[in-house]
Amino acid sequence: MFFRHWTLAQPILFLAGMLDVLGIAVGKSVGSGFVWNVSVLIFGSLVTLGGSLCYKSLNSKVFSILLIIGGIGAIGAALFCGCNGLLLSLVKDKPLLYYPFAVTQYLALGICGIVSYKLTKPPFNYLCIFLGLLSLVIFSVWISSFRISYSGTTMPSILVDYSQSLWLVGFSSFLMGKKAENISSKNNKQTNREIKSNTQ
Repeated sequence: MFFRHWTLAQPILFLAGMLDVLGIAVGKSVGSGFVWNVSVLIFGSLVTLGGSLCYKSLNSKVFSILLIIGGIGAIGAALFCGCNGLLLSLVKDKPLLYYPFAVTQYLALGICGIVSYKLTKPPFNYLCIFLGLLSLVIFSVWISSFRISYSGTTMPSILVDYSQSLWLVGFSSFLMGKKAENISSKNNKQTNREIKSNTQ
């Protein structure tokens, strides 16, 4: 059962990262904050689901909990964003509701990227650390220009999203590749045993 949870988590996390990257790109190209927010909402939901599956199957509870927290933060950021947020009609005079969720998402997923080096192998684990640190550095730049009145999407916050989503896509792809490699290795061993059995 635990193995099934782990195998389900990998494509879910991959899909989450891809949707977030595409949603940001499409939303920015058409100038629609609503498109971006919908993609972030789906991203957060998938990350939360993937984190829950990881919690049931991984020994690293810290990694799984960080994923869940990051997913919840993304959901809240999408719902309460002051820039065409999904609940804009309810919070249009309270844009600060966006910030706690955004900060939670960025911090949790940035740390999660660094922690994920334990689940990968060189040289990719070094890239995980780099992307995690990079997202936290860009996050610090974004938070240093914190404004009381949210004025729309800014380039630093988009870069945080990109770096974390690219890490998620790469991380889940690495895990799916290792799984396919293990399955191929097992099939080859089984084939070799069958060949030896037939030749005897």
